[in-house]
Amino acid sequence: MALNRKTGRTRGDPCPAFRFLEGVLVMASFKVESQFPRPRIEVIKPDGAVVELNPNYAGLSAGGGSIVSRNLLSYTFSEAVDDLMGSFSFSVENEMIAVGNNGKSLFDLIPLRSVVNIYEADEKTPAFRGIIRKRHIGATMTSNGVKKSVVFSGKSVISCVTEFMVPLDIRIPEVSGSIGKTKTLQSKLSKDSMPIVEFMTESWNYFREVSDEVSKSSGFVNGRLLEIIDKYIGTDFIQATGKETSLQYPVATMFYNQTNNYITDVWSNILPKPVYELFARFDVEAEKPAPVIVARQVPYGDPDNGNNDWLDLNPLYSIDPVMLVGYDLEQSDEDVYTAFNSYVIGSPKSKEFYQAVSGKVDTYAAMDAEKSAIYGFRLLSVSFTGFDRMTNDDDEPDNRADKLGKALETLNKRIRYWYSRVDEMYSGTINLITNFKDISKNPKAGFRVSFLGGQFYVEKSVHSWNYGGAPLNVLTVSRGMVYDDNGKILKIMPEIGKLYGELEG
Repeated sequence: MALNRKTGRTRGDPCPAFRFLEGVLVMASFKVESQFPRPRIEVIKPDGAVVELNPNYAGLSAGGGSIVSRNLLSYTFSEAVDDLMGSFSFSVENEMIAVGNNGKSLFDLIPLRSVVNIYEADEKTPAFRGIIRKRHIGATMTSNGVKKSVVFSGKSVISCVTEFMVPLDIRIPEVSGSIGKTKTLQSKLSKDSMPIVEFMTESWNYFREVSDEVSKSSGFVNGRLLEIIDKYIGTDFIQATGKETSLQYPVATMFYNQTNNYITDVWSNILPKPVYELFARFDVEAEKPAPVIVARQVPYGDPDNGNNDWLDLNPLYSIDPVMLVGYDLEQSDEDVYTAFNSYVIGSPKSKEFYQAVSGKVDTYAAMDAEKSAIYGFRLLSVSFTGFDRMTNDDDEPDNRADKLGKALETLNKRIRYWYSRVDEMYSGTINLITNFKDISKNPKAGFRVSFLGGQFYVEKSVHSWNYGGAPLNVLTVSRGMVYDDNGKILKIMPEIGKLYGELEG
């Protein structure tokens, strides 16, 4: 019996080729897998009341405190390494809930700003937590009668942090006093090798403090956002992973402009793409599973330049052929770079200085001569914001500039290691059936998968399910290459055009 990739269930009758081994039905060349997906969605309304959505049962819950509906029709949610918001949606039949609700419809029972937990294999730990930002209801007359649609959609609950805003128009009372405290924060941040977690935590706490002060006199309160953050996210939601967990230079940044200010703008200036990744995910492995913000230097995996963090992306997921629905891979030369230049705005040496030496591999910038002969001069330039010239450390300015130069030299070589070889790498999508028996086997964004004899980086994971169909996990992958046991790029994946049996399990 093989897995039906349309329903996610076992299909077919046992054939003579199968035999029983210690009570388990097996076949030499096929693996048997059977599961019965039973997703569940928990909606927690702003007033604390709960609505549970499930395709398999109806009526009041055992405790009598929740409304339970069997009319869940579909859901989807996504997490990606370049996304601090995430996204989700789910659809239901708009039934009338009469018991204790005065005949309200399901649509009317679920308001905006409700918190949503989506459960897959684990009945206690959600796979995703979001907040509803949009409700949609519609009806259309078709040849088969009236077609109705009710869809709720939103973002990861961590978006309450990324959308946390401090209004600093000088016409608002108390703003001038709060801005004056900027020097205190800058003093805390202006030191060498400051941990990334400390930088993000200190700046976040400061935003909270300023918001509280401004709101007391102005009435511009973040309200429901803070309530959700405190109750469903908590205080320990910032993680820094990888080998490089400290900032490479003492920072001095302007935290305010006289309009609306967002904490993520501050973070992304100091931790810019494509050197760093800032993304949200639901950490199901934590002691108390919760949504987190992950900050890390992109896992370049360059052992020659002191960074083999490719191996730190554990677990290394393997693609089970019986769970594979399909894949679509390609090579492209569009994003190949041949010269690499990083600099810090406000540092003792200017952008022009770093770019002037971009042709010298052994200085502050790097160039790939082999790829330049093919693609010409393609410059990848990365700018960081706010070098603190008035640091509290005892280093002389020249020493600090020299340290920064060496750090940028190493960084440029790491960037080159990846971006000069993009034309050799495979990228695309891998479609899998979601494992409802063991959620730890479902690949996630920010990790590696082993497939077709190579390894890939998972940039995005999209889970979806439709009533009567299989639950799917669509992976967006990149960096498909063969790597050695030290995490170093070994070679291009060989002959993947051969007719493999990936879909015959």
